[in-house]
Amino acid sequence: MSFERDVEEAAFRAANACDAAVKKYAKGDVVDEPNITGALLGQLDARLEGMIGEIEWRSRFVRGGPGKAAEESWVGADILLNVRLNAYGRYYDKGVLIQSKRLEENNILSTAEADRLHKQCRDMIHRTFAAYVFVYATNGIRCGGAASFYDYSDQNIHDSCPWSSYQFFTELFRCPIGDPLLREANFAKVLAPESPPRHILVVEAIGPEPRPEPTTEPLPGMEP
Repeated sequence: MSFERDVEEAAFRAANACDAAVKKYAKGDVVDEPNITGALLGQLDARLEGMIGEIEWRSRFVRGGPGKAAEESWVGADILLNVRLNAYGRYYDKGVLIQSKRLEENNILSTAEADRLHKQCRDMIHRTFAAYVFVYATNGIRCGGAASFYDYSDQNIHDSCPWSSYQFFTELFRCPIGDPLLREANFAKVLAPESPPRHILVVEAIGPEPRPEPTTEPLPGMEP
C-alpha cells in the first residue's frame, strides 16, 4: 500500500458515512439539520476506526457547544473536524470548521436563511479560513468553501458547493486543506467561548514510518 492509496480509502469510507447519513434522511429517520449532522458524525466515528490499509485510525468526540439542537439563534459552526495524521514520514495536525444547511437540489434558500448562512460563514472565517459549508440533500452531501458566502447572501447554495463528500475528505486527509491552529491543544485559545462548535470530532491516524512528533512549542501567532 501507499500513503495516497490509504488516504483515498479513508476518504472513500468517509464518503460512505455521508451516504449512510443521507440515506437515513431520505427515509425520514432523521429530519432536521442537527439530527442529520448527528447521524453523519456517528457514521464517521464508526467507519474511521481500525486499520485502513497500513494506517490505524481512531476517532473520538470532544465536548463542543451546548446541547440545544433546535436553538435557532445558534451562530457557532456545526462541526469542528480535527485530523491528526502521522504516517509514511508525514505529520500534520489541523482542523476545519463546517456549517451545514439542508436544501434539496434545484431549490433555493429563503432570504432569511441565506442571510443567516452569510453571517455564519463570516463568523467562521473571522476565526479561520479553513471554513466550509455542507449542503444536505436526499441525493447526497455537497461541500464548498465558506468564502463563497462571505461577501453576499447566496440563495442558490448548491452552485457554490462544487465538491462531493469524497473530494472533500480526500483533500482533508491528504492535507491540502485545514488550519494547524485548529488542533486540540489550541481549542480553548482559538474558539470563541460564547459560540463554540456544536460538535467536535478528533480523528487520529498512525501508520508506518511515523515522523517524530514536534515539540509543544506554540504555533506562530499563539501565546505560550
